[in-house]
Amino acid sequence: MKIPQILSAVLALLLVGCFADGSVITQDTLEIEGTRPLIVLLAEYPSDVAETSLQPGYAYNDLFVSGPRANVQDYFTHNSYGRFTISFQGVWGPYQVTNTETISTVFADVILEHVAAGNSLGRYDTNGDGTLTSDELMIVVIGNGGPWGGAVRGVSVDTPGGLEVRSEAVIVGSQATLATIIHESLHLLGTYDIYGSDCNSADLSVMSCTVHDSPGDFSVWLDPWHRMQLGWVEPRFVEIDPSTSLYECFDLHAPQYRGRAIRDEQRPLLLYNPVRDPDEYLMVEFRTPYFEEPGYNSYEHAVPDQGVVIWSIRLQNGSEPFQVPSVFVENKTDLTIWTFGSNELVSYFAPFPIEEWATKPGLSFRRVNPRAGTIWQSGAVDTEWQDGTQTGAQIFIGELSFSGNSVEVCVAQEGDPYVLDGGR
Repeated sequence: MKIPQILSAVLALLLVGCFADGSVITQDTLEIEGTRPLIVLLAEYPSDVAETSLQPGYAYNDLFVSGPRANVQDYFTHNSYGRFTISFQGVWGPYQVTNTETISTVFADVILEHVAAGNSLGRYDTNGDGTLTSDELMIVVIGNGGPWGGAVRGVSVDTPGGLEVRSEAVIVGSQATLATIIHESLHLLGTYDIYGSDCNSADLSVMSCTVHDSPGDFSVWLDPWHRMQLGWVEPRFVEIDPSTSLYECFDLHAPQYRGRAIRDEQRPLLLYNPVRDPDEYLMVEFRTPYFEEPGYNSYEHAVPDQGVVIWSIRLQNGSEPFQVPSVFVENKTDLTIWTFGSNELVSYFAPFPIEEWATKPGLSFRRVNPRAGTIWQSGAVDTEWQDGTQTGAQIFIGELSFSGNSVEVCVAQEGDPYVLDGGR
């Protein structure tokens, strides 16, 4: 699905990095805010097609809203820092499916049966144009045609009374995990699959694969690019230009939600070169699966370990990630590797403790003394653009904070003599 060319006034100011030729990072950013209605329709397939049985409606209700357990509504609230969530419209049905030729015909059957049962969808046509879209109502169909999978497909059906449903809708299996439901529902907001051909970025973004060995334990946040794309986070821009000197340090906190607006330390770094293509840049964030606080779900249980993640991103048409096959990177097979770009996109997951991470092949380990601060042992990552050329910037990762919830990261130009000398 193509992301519309919508750029909020606020993000237009924040998502800008100036380039030498006068161009800027032209990130087409959605403005997904407030609440959006979401309705669940249960689909009962014919006995010769059904593979599983549907659960009672209340069991699905708990996946979407209410209660202390993780749910769709709470997930959206967390990942958007309270900027967006769903307005749950309940679980309806089951409705009998007669035409199983395509997913779209299944959608048409359950929608028509829902309306025939006296449930008008007209109240969701907020702009009054007689056409219902996913911008007005998110439709999730849970069917017993299969257990685990999920998909998003178009639906085009004219209902009695004149309302035209011209939308995209979600369909998932009767035993789909929470992560799968979230993944497919996010597509209705404009997200992209980033799993490639080999579940790339699994356990680091819900937009990768969500069928998991331990489905009850699986949950993971959105990657920082998608959160930026949806208008839920504004990055901290760092200009990396090999012709200049740079040594700048940042506190990176895990992207956790505690019922308040995002703090500056939780905003990821966005590293860009002003003389290169503005659609290519790096994003740096800190992640941890160990955050626990009463009353709040972390949604990060699947993250492999606590550490720094470096995302290399290249876009096409200013908004959509290139889809590429999985890649093999020599001497880095024991690091988490995933793709999100045009040719070869590698990300390095640096788990703590530092002593273990520092022995990973392909990474250096050195003592660095920042100009303001104490001496600590840190890992140094040499970063590359997707064409294999060096960015000219190194990322130095400090020790984990006492709370285990943050780390200091320093960005340095390789041309800075202070860095080349290993510190003073």
